[in-house]
Amino acid sequence: MLLEEDRHRLRRLFDPFFHKYDRDGNGTLSPLELSHLLADLGEQVSAKQANEWMRRLDPDGSGAISQDEFLDAMLQYVQD
Repeated sequence: MLLEEDRHRLRRLFDPFFHKYDRDGNGTLSPLELSHLLADLGEQVSAKQANEWMRRLDPDGSGAISQDEFLDAMLQYVQD
């Protein structure tokens, strides 16, 4: 379990990465922005696969990935 201090430290680490892909600067990642991120990670995904990623990374169903949702996903990834 991470302490709040650890979470804050990880946010500082991941924020520049998040903002690189938040191309419109609205503080969230759209499905298209997520597709760019995945492509840069070597994951060539179809529109259907991108939508599946969105469903997993966007638990509140807003249609975009917030910074908190992105951080939660990254934390889950490193903990697994």
